[in-house]
Amino acid sequence: MSNSLKFLLFADFHYKKGVYPMAVEHLDTIMKKAHENGVDYVIHCGDFCNDYVGSPEIVNAYINNEYGLPVYGVLGNHELEYFVGERFTPQYAENPMAFVTARINNVPDEVVWGTPSGKYEDGRIGYYYFDVKGIRMICTDTNFSYSKERDAWEHNITYHAPLGNVHGDALGPDQLGWLEEVLTDAAHKGIPCMVIGHAGLSNLWYHSFDWSAVQDIYQRANAIRKGTVLFSINGHYHTDHLQVLDNVLYMDVNTVLNGWWVNSHEPHYEDGHTFEFVEYDADGNAVDVYKKNYHDLSMGNQTWFFKDPLSCIVTVTGDGKITIEGMESGWVYDVVPTTDGRTGVKAGISSGKYKLER
Repeated sequence: MSNSLKFLLFADFHYKKGVYPMAVEHLDTIMKKAHENGVDYVIHCGDFCNDYVGSPEIVNAYINNEYGLPVYGVLGNHELEYFVGERFTPQYAENPMAFVTARINNVPDEVVWGTPSGKYEDGRIGYYYFDVKGIRMICTDTNFSYSKERDAWEHNITYHAPLGNVHGDALGPDQLGWLEEVLTDAAHKGIPCMVIGHAGLSNLWYHSFDWSAVQDIYQRANAIRKGTVLFSINGHYHTDHLQVLDNVLYMDVNTVLNGWWVNSHEPHYEDGHTFEFVEYDADGNAVDVYKKNYHDLSMGNQTWFFKDPLSCIVTVTGDGKITIEGMESGWVYDVVPTTDGRTGVKAGISSGKYKLER
């Protein structure tokens, strides 16, 4: 009997008070689903929280979840948003990644980081891998960009590349070298792998700068042993896609709740289109609950929201079988967005069954 691994997957939770309607209650729904399905772990595809320092209630609900589940994640482009501008935290001025990277999973000593030692070190490296039930999950960091002025690849410390930098949403040469080493090691040991990143690692839909280099790495690993790379996953685009290319399944995971965004300030929610808003103190304790209009959120006039928090259950076996149990929802208050023809925009995550060659 082949080894079987089950995990819950979600993307782009985007918790930030007063900006989006995301609530601890939505995460509780996701974690309860994970527990009831008997998963081995939970993982998010980045943009879990736009303000880690100011949101202890959501960070603790994930890292210290009541079910004792191992949880993991990758760095999204909004993960370090808090550390910019007037709210910059002085103690993290030299290394703003440290606070977030230390909380990207709840088993930092049980994963292999992309550092020379393979240990956590100082948090400047946010990519890592771990093996569960003979299957390897590789968590990448697609937040590097290139500075022509300094002739260096640098980690972005906000939701976009520093001024003057190019090739944003990249892994950069050091991480690409690490990814190839990790996959080559897996190929020689016969370990099937899944790779997760915030930005896309294929050219099937929207993609990172390094997609072509990643594809080459996948092909070289699979040439050593067929089926070394089985599954490649991304978030970031708030859309929904599944497609097999060259014996690798690619998945674009839909956002949890923030279904569609446009650069417009015309209101589409009316007075009375409300949600339950919870106020928390600095320690993450709830102090007040009241109704808030969607259009009063700072992104309420630019975003259309789902009715239910989206997630999916994924089962992967060592012999190449992948089963995705998605879900369908709808648009809150039945207010449906105009997508201007972009594909993959729907209130749901697709399901599917796939058998890849091993």
